[in-house]
Amino acid sequence: LLHLKYILMFITGHVLNLKDCIAAHYQKILQSGASCFGLLSALALVLFSLAPDYFPLFTENFGFLISVFFLLRFFVLYIVLLSKATFINPYLFSYLCVTEVIPLIIGIKIAQF
Repeated sequence: LLHLKYILMFITGHVLNLKDCIAAHYQKILQSGASCFGLLSALALVLFSLAPDYFPLFTENFGFLISVFFLLRFFVLYIVLLSKATFINPYLFSYLCVTEVIPLIIGIKIAQF
């Protein structure tokens, strides 16, 4: 899925003339994903082994935690990419919506199916 995301980023970045941001964007996606899911996995392991009473609470709120992560990642990517290149703000917002928000919405719809 990450390769498909990179292809989507590559196509969208070239259409909106944001070629400079593609590598930085992809690197930040990999960094944030690894750190967030690593932290959530460690937290789940600790809760499961040391406090099993709280593990169901964690699993019930896992979707909320992931949603907060993606929302924070969107804003951090916006700030990082805004400082990396000089271009019009609506292009960056459109690029991030196409590469971040639309795949997230599709993923949520598939998960609910």
